[in-house]
Amino acid sequence: MRNYINYITKLEFLPAFKAAFDQAFTPANICSAFRSAGLVPLQPEAVLSKKGAKVIILSTKLMRD
Repeated sequence: MRNYINYITKLEFLPAFKAAFDQAFTPANICSAFRSAGLVPLQPEAVLSKKGAKVIILSTKLMRD
C-alpha cells in the first residue's frame, strides 16, 4: 500500500470506499465495461438471442399512481 499503511480503521473505511467507488463507477467506465464484455446497452436481444430467449418490453415509462 502507499505510504506503508497496512491497516484501515472502521471509521476510515467508508470514506475511502466512497472515494474509490465514485472514481471507478463513472458513466463512461460503466458503458466501457458493457462494450468490452460484448453487451450493448439498451439491446438485451444481443445477449438473450444466444440463449433462445425473447425480449418483450411493455413500457419504458414509469407507472405512477
